[in-house]
Amino acid sequence: MTPELQAAGATSRELVLRFSPLTDRARLQALFDIEHEIIASLRPDLDHNVAHTRLEWWSEEFIRLNLANARHPSTRALAEASLTAGLSLPDLRGLAEATRIDLATVAFLSRTELDAYLALWADTVFACVCGSASDRARLLGKHIREIELLADWPLHAHRGRLYRALGDPPEAHARWARHPLGEIESAHLRTRLHELAVAVRALANASPVDTSPLPSPALLWATLAYGTAMRLQQRLPDFSITRFEPLSRTMRAWRAAVSLARGYLPSALR
Repeated sequence: MTPELQAAGATSRELVLRFSPLTDRARLQALFDIEHEIIASLRPDLDHNVAHTRLEWWSEEFIRLNLANARHPSTRALAEASLTAGLSLPDLRGLAEATRIDLATVAFLSRTELDAYLALWADTVFACVCGSASDRARLLGKHIREIELLADWPLHAHRGRLYRALGDPPEAHARWARHPLGEIESAHLRTRLHELAVAVRALANASPVDTSPLPSPALLWATLAYGTAMRLQQRLPDFSITRFEPLSRTMRAWRAAVSLARGYLPSALR
């Protein structure tokens, strides 16, 4: 592990990229580079109009990607890697739309609205990781994304983004933006994290006879998300584990990758 990785702790994307099969890495690297460019539109120091202009350009670029006429080096690399792998060109337009919602700091009034938002990521980034957008992959992607957002709750809440259903009319934001969270709010998040961990494990264990099989990068990401949900619910209201235990987390990712390479589900998901 590099000194930089040991100091900061690897993100799930870095670990998925590091321990995925070599044949998947060029496609995943391009995908994560694109996602990073999109998320850069949410930088607090970026002018709001500039952010919208960036998102508009990327929305047009994703249309060009679908037409096999991409301009950005990362989208061109993603197209080439996808075609080399025998996959269709990915449709990433939902990723720009999800980021536009983030930029607007929209309050989710119902669970249906929040699920629709999470599906934008699942149907784009996670579907690209899976190579398809099956119902199983879509649902797993939504759960993984929600775990990631809950793990970074203080950062998002500080910027006015609350990833939970607030009701109609929405309840006051202040108690959910407090840091550390109160016990009632922490209890709500613990309950949701437990539900998500159970759901991720069940989807990973689903019989491949009944559902579309998931590739190893998707199952590796599911393993990391499951571990985050389990550890975070035990430590709330302390959110300092967004990049918890960098060395042991890297070792867990490596062990999961070894299991997947041998044709077994990682032990955390069994």
